Amino acid sequence: MSLTIKSTEEKSIKIAGTEFTLESVYGRLEFAARANGLTLEIATATYVSKETYQEGMLLYTDIPSGNIVATLEEGEIQSLETAEKYAKLGFEQLGYEVLINA
Repeated sequence: MSLTIKSTEEKSIKIAGTEFTLESVYGRLEFAARANGLTLEIATATYVSKETYQEGMLLYTDIPSGNIVATLEEGEIQSLETAEKYAKLGFEQLGYEVLINA
């Protein structure tokens, strides 16, 4: 249920309200599987690391915080794996490099 979101040459990650940039952040996913069986709504909270997540220390950044709404392709099911896939795609479309954590 987590991603590592990395800065790229075209897209940096800044701590909100500052000019401090980060190489990467740890993102925790939560998602809602809509009743139609085809839609996922995915939210991501960001942290400095897995350790700061475990300590409950949320990090506000300039990464857009709105929900990602995904319509599943034929044959896909509403699951954690599809939520991770669409969150990854959403952040990549914004210009970030993204890794799905095991």
